[in-house]
Amino acid sequence: MNYLAIFALLLFPPFEAFKVLANIIVSQNFIFKSYSFDTTYLKKVNNIIEELIRSYLPNLYSLMKEIKFEMWTTIWLETIYPLFLKTFDLQTCFKIWDAIFVFGIPYVLQLIYAIFCTIDENLDQMDAENLYESTKILLVQKSQTILAKSFDQSKYQYEFYFIKKSIQKSQL
Repeated sequence: MNYLAIFALLLFPPFEAFKVLANIIVSQNFIFKSYSFDTTYLKKVNNIIEELIRSYLPNLYSLMKEIKFEMWTTIWLETIYPLFLKTFDLQTCFKIWDAIFVFGIPYVLQLIYAIFCTIDENLDQMDAENLYESTKILLVQKSQTILAKSFDQSKYQYEFYFIKKSIQKSQL
């Protein structure tokens, strides 16, 4: 949330920045529950992400298990909590935020899936010894590709349908 607060302070005077931040958090259930650390909610979202990767990106899933990839730290703390400000350039973040405000949690999961698809497609070119740093570099280089994938309903129709059904089933 610090990244979002700092960003708001760069754009608005302090009181206006507070109002903008408060409105974003209160109006977006996903952001509110994430920032309030609703563990039941966060576990449900995490389970959907993990099942999505396991089902549709099995090679990447196996690698993540092998290297003991920490989903919580990497996805939540580095990507979702700062609302992608640590991951993408500002122009890309604006587009992502627009989609989050319009589509909510389904879009966040579509974006995360697009990120993992891009990692999976580029694994052979990444430094296995330093996968975390390689991933950060890849995400910056491929930000526009990731953004396009996150909206590609035709190519990822089964995956996005899985997301929507999982959200309904989990009652997010």
